[in-house]
Amino acid sequence: MCGRDRSPCASEIINKDFSKLFESKFAGVSPLADVPVTQQSLKWADKIFCMERLHRDMLFTNFPDARAKDVCVLNVSNDFCRNDLGLERELRGKLGKELGEEE
Repeated sequence: MCGRDRSPCASEIINKDFSKLFESKFAGVSPLADVPVTQQSLKWADKIFCMERLHRDMLFTNFPDARAKDVCVLNVSNDFCRNDLGLERELRGKLGKELGEEE
């Protein structure tokens, strides 16, 4: 099931490419998520990336306090699997714009 690989891949990229500035963890809003979003994970996060607008909407429905956080929708389709270079390229580009290119 490839769509479940986007968030772990994004977290790996942040922890590798932006490790001097940020620490990343991932969680999912789906009831089937391997690592579900919790109130504690939301409290920990300063910025939240959602892969799709639907994920952001589910997050806000289940955790209304998340509206006070910096939430960004990356608009990354679930057509990719985790080790797909296209996914990594797309995430690096979008995360770079949101987090500032590594110097």
